[in-house]
Amino acid sequence: MPNQRFLRSHTRPGGRQSARVFLCLPYFGVQRYALCFSILLTLHIVTYHSGEDFTRLIPRTVRELRRTSMDWEGVNAKLLVEERFKTEARGPEVRVISLSRAGERRSLTAASLQQAGIEYRVFVAVDGLAPINESYLSKYAGPKKAKRIKLTESFTHQEILRIHASLSYTEDVDEKTRFSLHERLRFGCYLSHVFLWETVVAEDLAFLVILEDDVSVPTNFRSQLFQTLTSLPKSWDVLYLNGCFKHFGPTFRKGLFLARGGLCTYGYVISRKGAESLLHHGALHSNKPIDHMLDEEVLSGNIVAFHADPPMVVLEDNITSTLAYVHNTV
Repeated sequence: MPNQRFLRSHTRPGGRQSARVFLCLPYFGVQRYALCFSILLTLHIVTYHSGEDFTRLIPRTVRELRRTSMDWEGVNAKLLVEERFKTEARGPEVRVISLSRAGERRSLTAASLQQAGIEYRVFVAVDGLAPINESYLSKYAGPKKAKRIKLTESFTHQEILRIHASLSYTEDVDEKTRFSLHERLRFGCYLSHVFLWETVVAEDLAFLVILEDDVSVPTNFRSQLFQTLTSLPKSWDVLYLNGCFKHFGPTFRKGLFLARGGLCTYGYVISRKGAESLLHHGALHSNKPIDHMLDEEVLSGNIVAFHADPPMVVLEDNITSTLAYVHNTV
């Protein structure tokens, strides 16, 4: 019978030190070379038939090689002997990120929270279609991201809205403009999460539950949440309540796995320690979307993250993304 832990951590789909990784490859042995070669060969075949740019996959390959070479078992062992996180079992602080122009989207999320007896506040998301504050751009966007966004900086707000509306039914928008619009919307999402991390620090919260407006929670969400939180080590930073392309590490405790990374930020919990760390380091001058930035911080060992499994929130598949994932923008 196959090893279930291996299947869990390897069959579920989904730097700053890329050069160092290649320099260290001789120390990893022949198996590392073979693994790297087989990955590159496979990706080359896939991209040849799909038409995707092969050069984009080189950093992805390096990232996954880093992920497999980390001593996750050693990290897990150290965390297991830590004192557990302590918190009072009272109503958690919950924020639901939602655009002001997308009120209908959050009705399902609101209904499920109310049914579970969870109080929450709606955080009005930063809208990438609106003019972008230059100070936020210079502080949080990396040079590549800023360049993409500035491709449409001369457009009026009305022009941006018209282009966004046209994307749903026509291709008569040039690729650079579409990509810039997509980047603007992603940056609005990025800032929305960052501003909530700032709330954690400003209000001295022990932790904050952050949900996007396309999820639902079970009726026993409160009890599940506190049972999970009190199973975490004192030094935890992020708890993924669900996600996509999840990379499961070793089992930490029942229902908890050390995270080797993952994408999607539609449901997670962040501690004050995690918020401070990200605000002082990872969130600054990033070219990545919010979930990719978090994945890099986990992979680099800058934050300690966990996956809850079974998941504690459910993504509603019938709700369309607000990030303009159309045509060639992804």
